[in-house]
Amino acid sequence: MINVENKKLIAYKNERTKKIAFNLRKLIIKTAMEQWSQLGRSQQDKSTKEYIKIEDERGDLYRALDASICI
Repeated sequence: MINVENKKLIAYKNERTKKIAFNLRKLIIKTAMEQWSQLGRSQQDKSTKEYIKIEDERGDLYRALDASICI
């Protein structure tokens, strides 16, 4: 992996490996965003303390996804 100006670049030698990695990234993004949405829906009708805790979890999830090679 080469870091070029905060951009991640991965060079694959095998087209099949590239396709598998791409599909895996899409799956990770989809799963993370579904979890993010589910947490958002669970915030309804919660106390302020619980709401903030859930919002912190959502933020952690989003930051982890943003810092990954998936985005």
